[in-house]
Amino acid sequence: MLAWLRGVAGVFFSAMLPVGLAIISEATPKRRRALFMSIALVCFSGGNLGSGFMVTLLLDDYGWQIFFIIGGIVPLVAMLLLLMIPESIAFRVNRDPKDPHIPRALRRLDDSVVLHGNEVFHMGDQGEVEKAGPLAMFNPRFRVQTILLFTICFFSLGNIALLANWLATYMLELRGVPLTDFAFYMIIGYFGGAAGTLCMGWLMDRINPYKVLAAYFVVDAIAIASIGQLDTGIVIVLVTALIVWNFCQVGGQTGINNLATLGYPPEMRSSGMGWAGAMGRFGGVVFPALGGMALAASLQLEVIMWAAAVPAIFIAILITILGVVNRGVIGGGGMQRPAQEVPAE
Repeated sequence: MLAWLRGVAGVFFSAMLPVGLAIISEATPKRRRALFMSIALVCFSGGNLGSGFMVTLLLDDYGWQIFFIIGGIVPLVAMLLLLMIPESIAFRVNRDPKDPHIPRALRRLDDSVVLHGNEVFHMGDQGEVEKAGPLAMFNPRFRVQTILLFTICFFSLGNIALLANWLATYMLELRGVPLTDFAFYMIIGYFGGAAGTLCMGWLMDRINPYKVLAAYFVVDAIAIASIGQLDTGIVIVLVTALIVWNFCQVGGQTGINNLATLGYPPEMRSSGMGWAGAMGRFGGVVFPALGGMALAASLQLEVIMWAAAVPAIFIAILITILGVVNRGVIGGGGMQRPAQEVPAE
C-alpha cells in the first residue's frame, strides 16, 4: 500500500518542478531568467536538506507518521500561494492574442503604457505558435534538440542516482569510511552544489550556455574519477573532491533543466522539461542497478569511479553538439514585452 500511495503522490509531485520552472521562466526578465531559475532550484534542494534536519528533530518524539502529515499539509499551503500567481503574459498571448487580461497585466507592469482596447498582441521574439502543443517537440523544428536533451537527461540523472545510492556504500565497503562520517561530508558537499547552481544561472545569462555546461561536466568527470584515486584518510582532500563534484554535477543538472525549459516556447515549456526529466528517471533506474552489479563483482573503487566519470564526458560531448545545432543560443520563444498591433479599421 505504501508503494502504491508513493507512486500516486509521485505522479503529481514530480509535475511541480517543471511547472514551477516554466512559470518562473515566463515571469522573469530574459537577461536574468537563468539566474532566477537557479535560485529556485537551490531552494528546492534546500527543502531536501531541511527534511534531513526534520528527521533529527521529530522522528524520536513523533514517529515516522509525522513526516507524511507535514508532507500533506505543506502542498495545501503551497496551492494557496500558487493561486496568487497570475498567468503569464506569454501564455495568454499564445492562447488568445485578444485576451482582455493582457492589457490589464501590462498596465500593472508599466502604468504609462498607452492602450486603446482593440489591440492584437504577439510575442516579438517568438515564431509561430505551435498548434500541436507539447507534441510539437517531436516536429522537425525541435526534434534533434528533443532527442539530445532526452539523452543528456538520461545520463545525467542516471549518474546522479548512481552516486546518490551507492557512493556511501562504496566508501564504507571499499575504503572503510563510516556512514555517519560520510553523511557529514555530503552535507558539506551540498553547499558546493548550491554554489554551482547559482554560478550556473549567473553564467548562463552572460556566456554561451553550451560552453559553460560542457566545461562543468568535463570538470565533473575529473572530480568523479579523482574520488576513486584519493586517500580517504586525508579528510580535507576527500571533502574538497566532494564539493567540486557537487558543484559541477548539481550545477550542471541545473543548466540542463534550464535548457530543457527555455529551449521550448511557452505552450510546451513545462512539458519539455517534464518529459526530459522523465527520461532521466529511466536512467535513475538503470544506473543504480549497474552500480549494484559493480559492487557484487568486487570491482575496485578506482575502476568504478572511472566508469562513473565516462557518462559526464559523454554529456559534455552531447551538450557541445546541441550548442552547434542551436548555434549557441537557447531555442524557443521567451518572454519579452509583447509587441502590440492595432488592426486596421
